[in-house]
Amino acid sequence: MDELFELYHRYKDGIYSISDVERIVSYMPVPNVDDKFLKDVENQIEMIRFLTEESEQKQKVLSVLYELIKKAICRNDINCE
Repeated sequence: MDELFELYHRYKDGIYSISDVERIVSYMPVPNVDDKFLKDVENQIEMIRFLTEESEQKQKVLSVLYELIKKAICRNDINCE
């Protein structure tokens, strides 16, 4: 879980690029997240990378990473929605 928070903050702080995020998400084990959801996250980041204006990419990727973190923490808990 710490790796996921670190990824989020390093991307937010400009240490990682969107391609770094895409690469790291593709191999990072994320507890409580099924493979389908994780693949969807990878696909979303790839779509943002190639189809979204550069000025809008950071906020969109951060939103995707936030949802991934939320999913990993909540484990389908109704109260997390």
